[in-house]
Amino acid sequence: MQRTQILIVLSITCGCAEPFDTPSAYEGQQYVCDNDAFDERLALCRTRWTADRSCAGITSMTGILQGQPLTVTSELSEATFLDVLVKNGAALRTEVTGIGRSPYFQFSMRYRSIGGEASNGGTTRTLTLVTNASSQVDELMDTKVAGDLRLNNGSDSSNISFKAGSLELALQNSNEEAGMFTAQFARAGDTLRGCFHYLATEHRTEDQ
Repeated sequence: MQRTQILIVLSITCGCAEPFDTPSAYEGQQYVCDNDAFDERLALCRTRWTADRSCAGITSMTGILQGQPLTVTSELSEATFLDVLVKNGAALRTEVTGIGRSPYFQFSMRYRSIGGEASNGGTTRTLTLVTNASSQVDELMDTKVAGDLRLNNGSDSSNISFKAGSLELALQNSNEEAGMFTAQFARAGDTLRGCFHYLATEHRTEDQ
């Protein structure tokens, strides 16, 4: 079987690089953000989420990662939301994380310092992906957001931060977060674009 490799830099002091083997099963993955398949999968997922929280949403992405083409569409097993309750009683969204699987590794995609009221419904917001977005309360009403992608194959893991890009939120409420993203990484040529709809399986609110 023909195999390609995604090299990930491990978070260990030696600075070594270890490969994730990615057989050609990735060629069977489809990017579904621009067709009805996403909505169809989300509808099935929502039924299970309502029944027993066994599906936490859908994400689909495509692009180049560690110099290799990558396309993944996945159900999410977990979606964690974190809000902060400010003095006026409003809850501001600080962080969301969705966990899914590609054919050969688990991944989690996290957005930090999202901001905006957690119950703003269908209000569309376009945020800029940066590496230094603050999670301070007074920074939660701006247009900056940070993000990262963690890969884990069972024995090795790596956290890759988004260097630049954009996040367009189409829905944000107490139990849902949905939107589209484009992201660039530190490695030249590494880019991903995609969409997601998270259904919360864990929701925490902290005081300011």
